[in-house]
Amino acid sequence: MSIMQNKRRARLGMVALATAGLVALAGCSSADGGDSAGPAGEGPLHAGLPWGSSAEEFAAAVADMDPVHLTIQSSAPSAASSRAWTSLQFKERVEEYSGGKIEVEIVYANAISSLIDNDDAVLDGRLDMTNIVPLYEPSKYPVNALLSEMTLVRDSGPFVAELQLNSTLNEAAMELPGALEEYQDQGLMVAFPALSQGETVFLCSEPTVSEQDFKGLQLRVPGIAHSNAAAALGSTPVSLTQAESYEALQRGVIDCTIASLSIAYVYNQVEVAPFITQGIGVALPTSPAATVLGQKVIDLPLTARQIVWDAAYLFSINGIAQETSIVVPEALQAISAAGGEVLAADDAVNKTIKGANAKLEAKWDETAGVPGFTEQLWDMQDAWAEKLAELGYEDGGTLAEYLEWGPKGPEDLDLTAWSDALYEVVSSLRPRA
Repeated sequence: MSIMQNKRRARLGMVALATAGLVALAGCSSADGGDSAGPAGEGPLHAGLPWGSSAEEFAAAVADMDPVHLTIQSSAPSAASSRAWTSLQFKERVEEYSGGKIEVEIVYANAISSLIDNDDAVLDGRLDMTNIVPLYEPSKYPVNALLSEMTLVRDSGPFVAELQLNSTLNEAAMELPGALEEYQDQGLMVAFPALSQGETVFLCSEPTVSEQDFKGLQLRVPGIAHSNAAAALGSTPVSLTQAESYEALQRGVIDCTIASLSIAYVYNQVEVAPFITQGIGVALPTSPAATVLGQKVIDLPLTARQIVWDAAYLFSINGIAQETSIVVPEALQAISAAGGEVLAADDAVNKTIKGANAKLEAKWDETAGVPGFTEQLWDMQDAWAEKLAELGYEDGGTLAEYLEWGPKGPEDLDLTAWSDALYEVVSSLRPRA
């Protein structure tokens, strides 16, 4: 069964996003708002170009620029890893569109910083682009930590729900007072306000699907919002970082962890917790990240800054492509190899999670300081569900069946229509004169 119907086959030509033709957006230009920082001047280097301009046009405009070296990092162990694809796409696009004037170095295995201190690394110049997970530092990013709670508006499912959530989150971030400012006030340029890291599930050492199964378990939680659901199920919430969770699961210190399936796979947790329990008709909060750029990029002439911003936006789009077409399939294969399986939570567990979520949702308007924002958020979710259906995106089955119907790689999906629609929401962030 196809991921996309309505006369559209689910092919993801995201590899081709390094070329201008795939990402051209008719009618969108650099005048669509955005950051005005960076050196002023005259000539093509400072004039900027419309979104969707060709690599040749950009390269010609920055031909007289002094060479620049940028550093990013990847969680992949090396360039040979399938998980390096997104970072390699960013490097390829920036270097092509700058005509080689901007060189990108990729440091592998997160050797520069971890997710919890990525913001420090980009602020002090060790990284020039990174992802920041606000849920790890809620006192520093309170508005965006609230946005993490709002990921409860996600439907269950491995593909369309991921597009829907990312769309809703980014629109909400553009509307939620203070969300962008939490990054911008530090001197960071935002390219993608909220990047979901995949559906959140329970990963356990033994099959765990009923309330009786959950009672008394030591359950690792990534944040306060997850603690509500864990406690409601009769488990004991345990606060551990992702890096600590593998050993804790291996030694039996904890029984389960709540995590994105994709992130759990990256941290090898599926090897020691191969029984995946998925909520049905209800969601657990995810830990979305913001894609941000540092001072070296902000200081670039406008046209060069646009090259890097455009590539960073597409880096995030490619992140969804990589997750859904590479990481999730690999994770499911690893789960099978470890003797595990994907299980559905029973009705009582789903009902309990839904009740815990309702208590969180009841506080959103007050915390956001915007009466009616919760209703507005659900309206966004409904609108994106309709939009994605109009664009032809559709799941072909469940997570347990994903290897049968899901994409086989980045060449087997086409997220262009969705990328174009989402760009219209965040286009005011693109650098302009």
